Amino acid sequence: MDLTEEIKSRISIEQLVAQYVVLKPAGRNFKGLCPFHQEKTPSFMVSKERQIAWCFGCQKGGDIFNFVQEIEHCDFKEAINILAEKAGIDVASTDFSKPSANFSQTKEKKEILSEIHEEINKFYVDQLWNTEAGKKVLHYVKKRGVQDEHIKKFLLGFAPDSFEDSYNFLLKKNFQKKDIISTGLINSKDTEGLNIYDKFRCRLMFPIKDSQNKIVAFGGRALKKDQEPKYLNSPETEIYHKSKVLYGFNLAKDEIKTKDEVVLVEGYMDVIASYQAGVKNVVASSGTAISEYQIKFLKRFTNNFVFCFDTDSAGQEATFRAVEIAQNLDCNIFIVQVRDAKDPGDYAISNPSEFVDLIKNKIPYINFYLDKIKKDYDLNSLDDNKKAQKIIISLISGVKDDWEKDVYIGKAVLILNMDKKHLSGKVDNFLVSKKKLQQNPQKKEETEDNSLKRRANMEALEYILGFDDILALNLESFIDVIKENPDLDLEEHLKGIYNKIIEYYNSGAFVHEISKFSFLDREQNQYLKIIQLKLSDSSFTQSEKEQIFKKAISKLQDRANSKKRLNFKQNKDFSSIEELGNYCKIVRY
Repeated sequence: MDLTEEIKSRISIEQLVAQYVVLKPAGRNFKGLCPFHQEKTPSFMVSKERQIAWCFGCQKGGDIFNFVQEIEHCDFKEAINILAEKAGIDVASTDFSKPSANFSQTKEKKEILSEIHEEINKFYVDQLWNTEAGKKVLHYVKKRGVQDEHIKKFLLGFAPDSFEDSYNFLLKKNFQKKDIISTGLINSKDTEGLNIYDKFRCRLMFPIKDSQNKIVAFGGRALKKDQEPKYLNSPETEIYHKSKVLYGFNLAKDEIKTKDEVVLVEGYMDVIASYQAGVKNVVASSGTAISEYQIKFLKRFTNNFVFCFDTDSAGQEATFRAVEIAQNLDCNIFIVQVRDAKDPGDYAISNPSEFVDLIKNKIPYINFYLDKIKKDYDLNSLDDNKKAQKIIISLISGVKDDWEKDVYIGKAVLILNMDKKHLSGKVDNFLVSKKKLQQNPQKKEETEDNSLKRRANMEALEYILGFDDILALNLESFIDVIKENPDLDLEEHLKGIYNKIIEYYNSGAFVHEISKFSFLDREQNQYLKIIQLKLSDSSFTQSEKEQIFKKAISKLQDRANSKKRLNFKQNKDFSSIEELGNYCKIVRY
């Protein structure tokens, strides 16, 4: 039994949650007021049967580990230590076996990918410090102002200018070819993986760590004059999702907690330079724009966000997008802009003490934009004034507190030379238009038709997976569905579960094992239990459940037949009686 399974065997979800929440019986489950947000009517449910706790109001909770992560504002590793102590387990002196079979397939794969990243980083570090080519790169990094201490702390490395050195190194470490390719560190020119080459060549390497301090990806900076792109990042893998990982978080976490504030910058060098200057509560998005998930994740540690992005137009756009996300999540937002430098990294290297002062003297975001508008626009010009109004109205409309909103409107009218009622009216109209836009999926990136189809697919699959007792008795009909719909349009979590079911079935495993879902990883298993918990709280009779299940199966079968009809119409290949007969069968269905 592994450590997580041992802890689960000693601590039940209802016992754990009862230490934080007053629970009352609700049928087969328990209910209580959510500990993660304020509410008057209980929407927080605990299932003894499924060992899951979930708030259907704020969408927080999970198994005992996720619950502790949320309630104690800690990462998974810390949650294990907290729960181990509650369970009376001495983690340091106990020898636990390898993970149990329930997690074996996915967890072993993730562990292998993680090991490959750790080993290749040792190779990159060795190349930086102990080769002639690497020493030239090391000289370049030091010339940029990064000290030895921080080069080592952030584990910077060098990928040599070779098509096979990294790959050969990993082969010598006894990793399998298919696992090496799946990291994305190695590219293949053909589908069989016969003609392969190193993805990162002649680049300064920045290892990217997750919240559990494991290397999950790399960013590589070009070192040749005309080398493109300037920064090359790892592709997404089973252990790396770029919108969820924050560069430098592993080193910044404790400082973020202590200072109750996080500084967000754009690039890897910005993080290292800021940290070196003394601003250690600093993180960066991982090779992409700041995402809602990243802001939500950081809110577990602080509600105070300082955005310090590049001064160019792209940096300013990134700042505005980040502000909009943080506004929607009701964060306290501040902005810092460096002077006489393109990015915070350069400024922090050249002026470390001044950079620390800039962060200390951060500016509330709307004050920042009001000051910026005064500098950047001729407000006596009708066109410029209108442009300035658009910016201010958009920002003020995102302020949650009415009193605060009124204060900013008062400041804005003085700058824009407007009547207060006029500006207030424009802000109200903007909010109305914004709500209409959110309610009209046709104006979003997805068309209304695609959005509705995806939602229908998800609802159907949730009913099928959620009524697991009925699924166990109707597996053959579900097998027919996955055969006919190998690429069903779904959102991320359900898509992962659905793909794993197809993968499991295609592997030749026993069909009757599908309804046990033992092949899912921990996150997928948890998500499935939340679906089942939601449906278990419904008032459906067994007969109604069976009818809903059949309709859900039928809906997905019809989706497959719709695709077939479309393909037949597009191909129009009725040259044989057989083809025409197949088309007629689909149409009749």
